[in-house]
Amino acid sequence: MRQPSCTRRGLLRRGTTAATTATLASLAGCSGIGSVVDGSPDVPYPATWLPAPDRVFAADADPVQRWYPFRARRFDELATYLEDRGKSFEPTALYQDGSAHPVLDIDPSQAYMEIRTGGRGLSVLETDLLADDIVEAFQTPESGEPLREPFDRLGEYDGYRLFGAPDTDWVVGVEAGVVVEAFASMAPDPLGDKRTAVEAIIDARDGEGRYTATDETLAGVVRRLGTGMTVSVEPPAAGADDADGEPVASGTARTNAEAENATRVLAFATGDAAEAFASDPQSDATRTWEETTVSRDGRFVTITGTSHPA
Repeated sequence: MRQPSCTRRGLLRRGTTAATTATLASLAGCSGIGSVVDGSPDVPYPATWLPAPDRVFAADADPVQRWYPFRARRFDELATYLEDRGKSFEPTALYQDGSAHPVLDIDPSQAYMEIRTGGRGLSVLETDLLADDIVEAFQTPESGEPLREPFDRLGEYDGYRLFGAPDTDWVVGVEAGVVVEAFASMAPDPLGDKRTAVEAIIDARDGEGRYTATDETLAGVVRRLGTGMTVSVEPPAAGADDADGEPVASGTARTNAEAENATRVLAFATGDAAEAFASDPQSDATRTWEETTVSRDGRFVTITGTSHPA
């Protein structure tokens, strides 16, 4: 079974050298979400899919919308986690008919990683579906919601087959079980051209024009969070300051471990503000966590502990 998170595509594009061969061997048994496939060990796997704002948003988009939050979920791990505890996904956590995608007929336990960008209209879903089956789903609407008309072929980009809704406000790229999407998700729509946005996501996956390269605070939070069963990040807001000593960016990651499975990272405008918070972090959401430890690294505070998803 091919897990797209372990893709060798980025390595193979760079040729077959001794170093590349060794790296490929090291990826052979990877679980997926933590893989380093493009020589950027400081960029945890989910963030490798995220494009810089200036590559996807319209020039006149609200600056607040351009700094987008993101959430990554490892669907298959979450499904197993819930099943082991006699639970299941809440209906609001999924899409129509309890699937892991609004168009594709795929059970969460059969999907891999999903990335969503806080309602900004960008998403990635890694699956084990055949690319032709994904394409067929977008070209043969059945229920009429949310897919009303077949998607048209738009060409190719870097190995991905591109398809778009007739009005082009929804474009998808499909390659080896991966579906990359850009769509109008709010009014006014902050995205620019949807095909350009899909191409920007693909470029980011190959190490070009990444979100984490646009801001050192964002990069610091993402790097310290690492990877997990779930990862969510709130980036620095446009013009954010530290007047009240509050964090300017934050993120939380959880693994499926039984203990010490949770990490929360908070970024502050100054080291003094971070030190003040680290001395008394009870004002944060982690006050309900168990077995917590707190550390500070310059402007960043990292809290680790035990906190399982509800």
